[in-house]
Amino acid sequence: AAKIHHQPLTPLRAEKIRVMAGMRTPQLDKLAAWPTTLLSLPSGIPIGLTMPRVIDHKDIHHLYSPKSRRAEFVGADWRFLIRVAANLSRAVATIHDANGVIADINHSGVLVSQDARVRLIDCDSFQIVDAGKTYLCDVGVPTFTPPELQGLLFAEIVRTPNHDNFGLAVLTFLTLFMGRHPLAGRYIGLGEMPIERAIGEGRFAY
Repeated sequence: AAKIHHQPLTPLRAEKIRVMAGMRTPQLDKLAAWPTTLLSLPSGIPIGLTMPRVIDHKDIHHLYSPKSRRAEFVGADWRFLIRVAANLSRAVATIHDANGVIADINHSGVLVSQDARVRLIDCDSFQIVDAGKTYLCDVGVPTFTPPELQGLLFAEIVRTPNHDNFGLAVLTFLTLFMGRHPLAGRYIGLGEMPIERAIGEGRFAY
């Protein structure tokens, strides 16, 4: 598959894609839609990348939502959910072993097959380290972001595997507990309690 941007890539972004393509391993290809080549116009201007096309997989939120699970993952039981959670953990660990950090870990970046296999997508946004140089991830979803990073500018932060572990814990909870966010609850104080604020204040009700 090809991912083509509306605007040319910056030199740093193009360099990151080249580096990621050179980091490919069989282990990464098995678990992630890892960048394979940098796409450029005939003039040499970089405009995108190619990656493996993932087929026969569905967004993980179709699995953890009870209503869509009945339609999209017929027969999925508790054992199936446990296998998916375990496979997701292994996939994240594989990225970490390759000097990568998913950084923007969230429900839209994980696909699940009918046999509980997991594939990670949107890999070009991952934070990676090569030859001592860190290529940052400048995006993130607040409801999957650990408390110490809430409200900070992602483009200026070097994230760690432990930051990924928070997002992984949220995804695991969503998968095992019917799509409920672990820090969602009925706030009995004054005003609103959005999930990102509840994360920052450690309001885990369980």
